[in-house]
Amino acid sequence: MQQTSEKEEPPPAQGLSPTEESAVAGKEKGAEDGIVVALNTEMRTRRIRINKWRVHEGQNVAPAQILFLYQEVADDDDDADLDEDGNGKGKSADLQKYKSTRAGVVRKRLCKEHDVVLNGDALLELSECLHNTVMRDMCADCGADLRQNDNAQMSEASVPMVHTMPDLKVTQKLAQKLGHDDTRRLLNDRKLVLLVDLDQTIIHTTNDPVPENIKGIHHFQLYGSQSPWYHTCLRPGTTQFLERMSQMYELHICTFGARKYAHMIAQLIDPEGKLFSHRILSRDECFNATSKMDNLKALFPNGDKMVCIIDDREDVWNMATNLIQVKPYHFFQHTGDINAPPGLAKHELDGEGVKFTAEDKQDQEQPKESKDKKTNSIQGTCDSESKELCDKSNVDSVPQEIKTETRNNDKKEEKKSNGQKQEQIVIEDPDDYLLYLEVILGNIYKRFYAIYDETGEIPDLKVLVPQLRSEVLRDQHLVFSGLVPMQMKLEQSRVYYLAKCLGAEVHSNIDKDVTTHLVAANVGTVKVNTAKMLSRIKVVNAYWLWACAERWEHVDEKLFPLDCKSYQVTAARGGPSPPVHQLEGGTPSSSKQQQQQQ
Repeated sequence: MQQTSEKEEPPPAQGLSPTEESAVAGKEKGAEDGIVVALNTEMRTRRIRINKWRVHEGQNVAPAQILFLYQEVADDDDDADLDEDGNGKGKSADLQKYKSTRAGVVRKRLCKEHDVVLNGDALLELSECLHNTVMRDMCADCGADLRQNDNAQMSEASVPMVHTMPDLKVTQKLAQKLGHDDTRRLLNDRKLVLLVDLDQTIIHTTNDPVPENIKGIHHFQLYGSQSPWYHTCLRPGTTQFLERMSQMYELHICTFGARKYAHMIAQLIDPEGKLFSHRILSRDECFNATSKMDNLKALFPNGDKMVCIIDDREDVWNMATNLIQVKPYHFFQHTGDINAPPGLAKHELDGEGVKFTAEDKQDQEQPKESKDKKTNSIQGTCDSESKELCDKSNVDSVPQEIKTETRNNDKKEEKKSNGQKQEQIVIEDPDDYLLYLEVILGNIYKRFYAIYDETGEIPDLKVLVPQLRSEVLRDQHLVFSGLVPMQMKLEQSRVYYLAKCLGAEVHSNIDKDVTTHLVAANVGTVKVNTAKMLSRIKVVNAYWLWACAERWEHVDEKLFPLDCKSYQVTAARGGPSPPVHQLEGGTPSSSKQQQQQQ
């Protein structure tokens, strides 16, 4: 609560002490529902005229806060002797401040402006401060130190509603009110809430050595010059994606990265703070080391009906139905999620991402023509899933890893002595997943406000999101071959779960009148041979199902045929088995018993 003060202090009355000039409130009388504060002046005059109240009913009052401005009224003054503004005339018209000596909440003002009040008359009624907002055991409303108060005055504030300040807590009642206000604000602004994960969702970060001259890679240290280097690559289209999403969603960062890391990435993505502002939740503010769900109730006390989540993993959200599990972004080879919670690290495919190797000093001094050839070879061998930076010009030389000291003075002096600026290497990254994600989020937004405009009720994204996802493969009937281990029930497999989420019906065996798709891992099985004899059944490889799940669209089956050549090409882009993030128990096995399901 902000105190107010006059621009010009009134001249003190002659013969009065500074204490008398402030006219501090003192005498208080008990009341049934609160504390009645009475006028207590130590001046020569027994009467004052209230000029302007500085507090209103329901407002928190702190000690020494100005309650109202007043004027002394002499005993022989006429109450009606006022100027045009309602102020008294003469020497007694100087405004003075009347302050409170205690904290509390104004229940009722017992006097009106311009009333003449006698010494001892009741001024207002206060109630005890409820300590609705607490910061490290200090009441933010009245300033009381709650550690020094008895149990009867302990605060009920327990809900941390500010992302970056977990020590700032409010009561459940106030949290509900603030949450309701946020809901109305979002609806008035025609927005929803989007929780954005960082690592492998919109960025990929590694601590492995990376050359400085790779275009688009951000290099930084978090804890001083002796701390490890971080190298971060933004997913292609991240900036444009977030800018467009900010028109429909209020963006929040939710990451298991440390606070410094989260704020550094936010600064790289959003240097002006227009997209995320202070809405950054890092590992330091998470209540649970392995789950992000526990913070939702605190951040959104009025409910998470309007909250949508994008993350590359669903286990940290307890399989929340309002989560969109995105295709993991993988740029650096041999590096997964560097901020994965303990015990939940993902198994990464070594073939994915870019492998960076460096030339030795002799190679750096080669002619420019040789360097151009090497650059072209780099660009030619990089694709979306498997990219490798190779030394093509010096076959006999042994690749040497770039050390973290790439920015030291020796390197700088060497560059200056050579008189050449290090050439920027452009690595083509054809990852375009954010385009599909933008469509998904746009459809969710449109469906939400279409329902809201029609019914006036606030839809629940925990219901709406799975409904939209279930329309992807609606009316499709799938049979699997080689995707579910023999010892596992079909209903317990990952592929069954994915297909059901997309709205498909799953069967154990082929029915020539019902089955629409056979999703297989290998050619030559009984199911595959049977399906190929039925023209109405589309035979696809396992990546077709993953693509449908990632894009939320019925992908053209012709892009994922089941034949040895095309399947090997598809598998080479993601490893010998379906994408790691989609596997959980029901993985294609190399065992013939598991591959050849009848």
